[in-house]
Amino acid sequence: MTYETGLVLGSGLRVVDNFVLQNGGGLSIHTRGEYLDGRCEVNVSSGVVIEGNIAPWNGAGFALEACKVHMDEVVVRNNRAGDTGGGMCLTRGSNAVLVGVQLESNSASHGGAIELDFSNAEVRGCQVRNCTASVDGGGMHITGDSTLVLTNTAVKHCQASGQGGGIASTDDSRVVLRSG
Repeated sequence: MTYETGLVLGSGLRVVDNFVLQNGGGLSIHTRGEYLDGRCEVNVSSGVVIEGNIAPWNGAGFALEACKVHMDEVVVRNNRAGDTGGGMCLTRGSNAVLVGVQLESNSASHGGAIELDFSNAEVRGCQVRNCTASVDGGGMHITGDSTLVLTNTAVKHCQASGQGGGIASTDDSRVVLRSG
């Protein structure tokens, strides 16, 4: 599915076992133009499962470009990307809020669970586990002047062959860790 405006994904939706030749094995959501700062809005409610999707490039579960996204109690698991963001890849000024999301057993070259590239994410009360990267960021890879804020989130049992088994941050990116 590709959308260019707004989208609401509701409880009970399962995006499972899909394949694409480029980006967004499960979902590709983007806006046209250069860095539109989230003109596209996506809300994903509890009960949605994104599972078993494959993308040779980026974002096997989700590929989000220049979007605002809010995910609440979603399961993203067993997705495989050939390049970045096995679970999800957020690029070109995307802004995400993830609450209670389960990211498990996703894989990619960079960012097994999440890739942030010139984007920002606030991740609260989430579980990132058993994700892998063949290069950097087994759990998460943050690059290109991105900001990741983690609050009460567990990143465990993730691994990478290069940098950051749990989290790798490069290129002027920031990671903020909070509790409470």
